[in-house]
Amino acid sequence: MCDCKTKRKHTCGKKIQAVCTYYESYIPESSELHDSDCKTIEETTEDLYHITEDIKDNINLEDLGSDCLDYEEEEVGKIKVREVLKKHEEEICLLKESVGDTDGINFDISDIDTACLVDECGTGFSDLKSLLQAMINKICDCCNN
Repeated sequence: MCDCKTKRKHTCGKKIQAVCTYYESYIPESSELHDSDCKTIEETTEDLYHITEDIKDNINLEDLGSDCLDYEEEEVGKIKVREVLKKHEEEICLLKESVGDTDGINFDISDIDTACLVDECGTGFSDLKSLLQAMINKICDCCNN
């Protein structure tokens, strides 16, 4: 069994409950206690616990990582905010690099009625590049005639 009498908090004399001890220092504007007078240690402690709880709820990342992004986990099942932000930054950079690369973009053109446009083999267009080229060729043929 631990001897609590050796701890500093047990050498302060008579104990006073937090509800009876006034707090006279800094309170942030975001605190519900900001405009109230005569704040106690009990109230400030409770307010801090509520704020902490709200922060933890708002940065809850439990549902991340099951779709298209894999996050580094320092602990199994524990994804840190900094890891999420780092991964998002990496993915944004990859997207920015590929924006100019139209070869990486696959448009489904199978439902487009190409009417009078035909490809060289007569099999239909398989990609956007060949369809656009056929359109350019057709325009040039029409303008030259």
